[in-house]
Amino acid sequence: AGGSVAAGTFTADQESALRTAFDMFDSSGNGRLTESDLREVLREIDACVEDDELRLQQLAREVAAESRTFNTGGKSSGTSFEELKRVLRSKNIYSLQRGRYYVALSLAEAESLRVVMHLTKGSKASDGKLIPSKLTEAALRIGGGTLIDNTSRFTPAQVFQGATAEQCFRFLDSQLDFEDREVSLLLRALQGSSCDKRAQFFVSVRACRRRAKIPWASSPLAKVLTTVDEFHLLASRALVARVRTALKSKRMRLLDAFRAFDGDNIGKLTYEALYGGLSWLGLSLTSAQMLELAARVDKTHDGYISREEFEEAFGPDDDWVLEGDFHEQVPIPTLAPSVPVPTSQLAQVSLMDILGDVGSDEGSKSSSKDLVAPEIQSPPKVMSTENLSIDDGTGLGDWGALGMAATLPVVAKKNPPLAKEQ
Repeated sequence: AGGSVAAGTFTADQESALRTAFDMFDSSGNGRLTESDLREVLREIDACVEDDELRLQQLAREVAAESRTFNTGGKSSGTSFEELKRVLRSKNIYSLQRGRYYVALSLAEAESLRVVMHLTKGSKASDGKLIPSKLTEAALRIGGGTLIDNTSRFTPAQVFQGATAEQCFRFLDSQLDFEDREVSLLLRALQGSSCDKRAQFFVSVRACRRRAKIPWASSPLAKVLTTVDEFHLLASRALVARVRTALKSKRMRLLDAFRAFDGDNIGKLTYEALYGGLSWLGLSLTSAQMLELAARVDKTHDGYISREEFEEAFGPDDDWVLEGDFHEQVPIPTLAPSVPVPTSQLAQVSLMDILGDVGSDEGSKSSSKDLVAPEIQSPPKVMSTENLSIDDGTGLGDWGALGMAATLPVVAKKNPPLAKEQ
């Protein structure tokens, strides 16, 4: 995977993108990354493709320790931007092995090579080596990475290097459907070429195939063909990670945040509504960053962000637990008068109290004068508002958990009559 973070020096554009990502990961805002921040950086650059959290923690400690060797300032905890830059240039984060090559073979070529591999295993003259007097080993794999056969002393590559080769072969096969991690792996391998050359190569190879010519611009591969390099991709992913961290700190699930940001109560977010919501979360974004994020989230490019697009961009929800402090969680903000009732109050107000009883002059019989339910003596521990069972007396069950609260019709609420004085 040529042109990765651990090779060469940074261009001005790459350093600028890396600085943007650094600022997003700087949770304390003091210009230094903690070990926890470094773990998130390493996660977003796919330093641990196999999702091994223990390995990720160990690697974060190694990066933190190595960055301290570059520390030229006073005593200070954390890793500065310059220290991180030097570590990325010097450390082999992805455990890449030099001298390892991947070659696509025809079936006839693979059959011939396999015959040679078996002949050398039982040959005393070659000492079991594929090429006498050479430390050359080989293995045959099929699509998906399944190992068919190998020479006696062959050792497999690390996960990152093997996974990158697999995505490169898929690119040569003119495939379009790539997951986010597969996109970043492929981008690192191709970023030595300009975006125009990548697109021209892909179109030229695909023209030789008898396949439907689906426009690549509407496919996940578009990120590979339009993103300059891994640093620009990291800056974009860092912004999404920052939003997730901010939501977690506010103890808001994605549905809660979407409903709160939807100040117009139209079931989708305008770019302005998204910007206002992110500003409330504490994210200070430039106009360029905001437009880039909106374009990333708005998959249909219709100028609006649907709930599905919002959840796909910033999800999935984290399984954080409220340790018995349900009443102390941060309330959902009221960004506009039309924002729905905060989720923290849904368990205390019935559906009839929210909508009003349009068929009765007496309003909801279950409503009291101030709409306050009896005090909950021992609130249970809940995973999130999504797991709350809301009994509103309508037979709808967990309507809040199903997201129906975000799509309820706009009905003028009818104020209940005042209680008569005795």
